[in-house]
Amino acid sequence: MIITTVLAILFFIVGISNAMAADMFGFYSCLFVAFVLVALVFYINNEKKKIKSFIEWVTSNKYYIEQGVAEYNGNQINLNTKISSYVFCVSALFFTQVMRSRIVIKGTFEAVIMKIVNILLTILFGLWAFPRGPIYVVILTIKNISGGTKMTIKDLIEQIEDDDHEIEFTSTAEYQKIKEQRYRDSMNY
Repeated sequence: MIITTVLAILFFIVGISNAMAADMFGFYSCLFVAFVLVALVFYINNEKKKIKSFIEWVTSNKYYIEQGVAEYNGNQINLNTKISSYVFCVSALFFTQVMRSRIVIKGTFEAVIMKIVNILLTILFGLWAFPRGPIYVVILTIKNISGGTKMTIKDLIEQIEDDDHEIEFTSTAEYQKIKEQRYRDSMNY
């Protein structure tokens, strides 16, 4: 998000300098790009809030989820409900930042929209760093097309309850490896 904010400021400054040089096309072009980048910053912040909100909802409704009677945005939620998160990247020069979308319930319209949005964001904003930008675009686009990072509500609850660490929204197999590595690390100290 820092990259995006810095780029927005830089485009705004360049736009102002173009206006001072009487290059109105350059001014409007830079202003447009700065506006799009500011909108992207707001989008990123909104996605972070949605992730936090969903995790708080899962935490506060754990009992109902375990009983199979929880409902989130009109969807029945139980321990085996499949959820997913998609990723996108923003690149500039030699920097690439990968960010995560909100957590969505697999098979819903929202999941389809998030998949498309994150693929488009990756393609539009991910190419602009060398050499990692294009590499990330290919990797993240394939990851998003294949369904993003998938897990179940049960896996998410397990990660939430592992309060020693921040939530690693990863697939079940990846999280199991992370837990095993943490255990090995703790045994070495």
